[in-house]
Amino acid sequence: MNMVTKITLSSTIVLFVVGVLYSTNTPNTVIISNAEYEFDINKKENITEAAKQLFVGRVVE
Repeated sequence: MNMVTKITLSSTIVLFVVGVLYSTNTPNTVIISNAEYEFDINKKENITEAAKQLFVGRVVE
């Protein structure tokens, strides 16, 4: 084998080994988030009562 083939083959093997080691040794980062609201946001009445500015009207073009 010539020198270019040896360098290419060895660098490919090294990158593969580093990639496998990195992917198996990194910690799993899982973010769990829970939102809490002062009122039930699924009810329209609760949202309109808590709004600071509420537009009630009709847009005419």
